[in-house]
Amino acid sequence: MSGLVLTPADVSALVEVLRPSLATVPARRALVELALGFGSRALDGIDWSGDAQAFTVHLIGVLAAYGDVAPGEPALVAVLEMLREQVGVDRQAAIDGLVAQLRAAGGRDGASGGSPAGAGGGSRVGPAAGTGIAVGSGSTPGQRRRKADRLAELQAKYDTFGRRIAALDTDIGRETDSLRRQVLEERKAEVVAERDAVAAEMDGLEHELGAQG
Repeated sequence: MSGLVLTPADVSALVEVLRPSLATVPARRALVELALGFGSRALDGIDWSGDAQAFTVHLIGVLAAYGDVAPGEPALVAVLEMLREQVGVDRQAAIDGLVAQLRAAGGRDGASGGSPAGAGGGSRVGPAAGTGIAVGSGSTPGQRRRKADRLAELQAKYDTFGRRIAALDTDIGRETDSLRRQVLEERKAEVVAERDAVAAEMDGLEHELGAQG
């Protein structure tokens, strides 16, 4: 899989967001290994040593060159989304912007299609892929537009969770260490729960928009 092409501005923004969480080797390994999976080949090129600035630049370069850890899931995006779960809303907003930029750089549309099926998985094609939801006159055009935009955002998240579940299933199948396998199983359960929460929110918005039609 070809890697991502990053501009100097992209790298600077990534360093600013990632560096505070990469101060120590244990913190680095915890974030990156959970995001990518213990058996990911993307880990092979990472040198965990160095100060936070140097390591962060190194990590960005390695993951950008590696490309995708699962179809449509760049390694850098996987790490950013894992980090997003651990930080406050201010850094979450910055991460969301970077994820959108990286997907655009990779020529991917996170809102298209359904997610791959995994154990406990399945696929869901929401309004972003064309469900024919009628957006009627029950609210202002601005409100309806915001709801439609939110649905597209949630569809992208749902698809991302599906890809992460598929990647975790692969790692679980390859893992021979029982403790690491248990960690992966627990992580998968968390991702499935997050995906189900997104699906529930999507169902609620679809109901609201459908009622307005």
